[in-house]
Amino acid sequence: MSQLTVLSGPPGAGKSTIAHLLAEKSDRSVCIEGDTVYHMVAGGYVAPWLPGNHKPLFWTNVESLIQNALDMGYDVVFEYVLYPRDFERLKRRFKQMQAFVLLPSEPELLRRDALRPEDCRMGERCRICHKQFCEAEFDPEQVLCTDGESPEQTVERILNKRKG
Repeated sequence: MSQLTVLSGPPGAGKSTIAHLLAEKSDRSVCIEGDTVYHMVAGGYVAPWLPGNHKPLFWTNVESLIQNALDMGYDVVFEYVLYPRDFERLKRRFKQMQAFVLLPSEPELLRRDALRPEDCRMGERCRICHKQFCEAEFDPEQVLCTDGESPEQTVERILNKRKG
């Protein structure tokens, strides 16, 4: 049976890296990067944290992509900056979903952000999101502090939690 794994965390937490590595562990998988889906809008683009954004279109597209892949027998790894209300939305639609929050410390997050190409850095947005994630009421079992861990070690932790 196909499975859905959802990864969240602030910008720079390693979601894309971990999502791709995790998807590669499956014989048949799809990796859906939320940023790619969100950035499909060209005319009238509004940043997701600003009023007037196009989140309704984003969610329609994401849920369709996930459902299509699961229906065709693919495991799905979906990654995006998601909060508890977003996890609940997905859980209502996809009952077998497993969700994880990658949450390095703020200094580690800023270190990772600085390693990105300059035009991809989030800077202060990393700090803002990190604070929001620390204050959000995620299930503690879903939160993974990834300081001092290689991406491969984080993937192994997720795989072990999925089995358990």
